[in-house]
Amino acid sequence: MRAQAAEPVPGLLAYWGMLAAGEFDRMLPLEAHKDRNLELLCLMLHRHAYHPDAVFLKRAVLPLAQELLDGYDKNYLLGPGGRLLIDTPKAVNPMPEVAGLRDVLDRMVWHLDQTLTRDLREQVHQMRDELPPVPVSNEESPTARLLPAIETLAPPEGAPELSAIFPFRIYGAGKEEIDMARHTFNARRPGALDPVYAAYAGLAPEAVKSFQGEFTPAHALALQAMLLQGDYGRIHLFPAWPKEWDVDFRLHAPPGTVIEASLRKGRIEKLRITPSYRARDLIRHPPQLTQQR
Repeated sequence: MRAQAAEPVPGLLAYWGMLAAGEFDRMLPLEAHKDRNLELLCLMLHRHAYHPDAVFLKRAVLPLAQELLDGYDKNYLLGPGGRLLIDTPKAVNPMPEVAGLRDVLDRMVWHLDQTLTRDLREQVHQMRDELPPVPVSNEESPTARLLPAIETLAPPEGAPELSAIFPFRIYGAGKEEIDMARHTFNARRPGALDPVYAAYAGLAPEAVKSFQGEFTPAHALALQAMLLQGDYGRIHLFPAWPKEWDVDFRLHAPPGTVIEASLRKGRIEKLRITPSYRARDLIRHPPQLTQQR
């Protein structure tokens, strides 16, 4: 008999996607703690990508990664096809955990593979091979979209399917299956992180619409993602920026890179990349027209 469904937990609500202030004051089910640790590990891997730090890696990143992966190894069995089966009271193979594991394991291979111990490297590669597929409505359909889980057993809070766009950046601007990210965003339940999801999905018109009203921390994060996104050795310039907005900015990109640019009426008037050799990794996205003429 399946365990009773846990008390609903708020979705990805605050600045990084973590629970809003005060939510940790109450007891949370085990699933919530695992989700938050995946987000924390993802954030730490991003921090290391921007500023590689051997001490931070050894003392913080790798111990958390080891404990987290051991937890999944010990608490979940392999299902059909030798794939990890994450069976929780609320869902089977929920998107935040499937996307979170895929994202952190891919980042560990990309950024850290040669610095891992032999045992941890073998564990990371084995878990990558055993991961279940990301939940998708109908992969063959041109309007396929991401799902909250392979099987939902209780009504999901928020929009867990969007966790594969942010904070776990598997789908979106400059990545494969960008249309799937956009279809998913368009079918979402509106929420506090809409500007961030729109920015990472490369949807300038939708991001601009979200700026009507009070300016929040989500808008601050969205503005940066609209201007610049750096991931897996590539730097995406203006991935979700509106053509109508002039802008001057100076932002950091991983690793150790600074981008300075000026845009006027949709045209780049100044672009400086430090160090200069990173120009070969820059991908320019045309600013998007967001107003009907």
